[in-house]
Amino acid sequence: MKYIFFLTLLLNLHSIKKDHKKKSCEKFDNFLTTSKLTKKPSIKVDFKLADFYPKSAKEKNIRVGETKLKVFISKKGKLVCHSILKKSQGYGFDEAAVSIIKQAKFRAGEISGKPVNSYVVLPIKFSLDE
Repeated sequence: MKYIFFLTLLLNLHSIKKDHKKKSCEKFDNFLTTSKLTKKPSIKVDFKLADFYPKSAKEKNIRVGETKLKVFISKKGKLVCHSILKKSQGYGFDEAAVSIIKQAKFRAGEISGKPVNSYVVLPIKFSLDE
């Protein structure tokens, strides 16, 4: 009986932790959407996106994948938070998309020439054919 209780407690703690991760970007909801900005935030990658193509997708010959992220960027151009808006079909595409944005550099969005906290919806598309 003790083991069942302990296992149930562990499973509940694990699900609470997952729910906390999902909601962790909610405190940044006051960041401005790109439609309210005079200059949208931009992303710069100094690496090959092909290097992030998931190994499991290559092994299964999955040719394309897409993940849509909501990326929160501070007025200093730093990645503050991210959340997955649309998951891929699996095979590691979501994890690869998150790795890409964590290594990318950002320029903050602006209103009338002043940097502001903002967010952008960023689709990340993977393709073995390009």
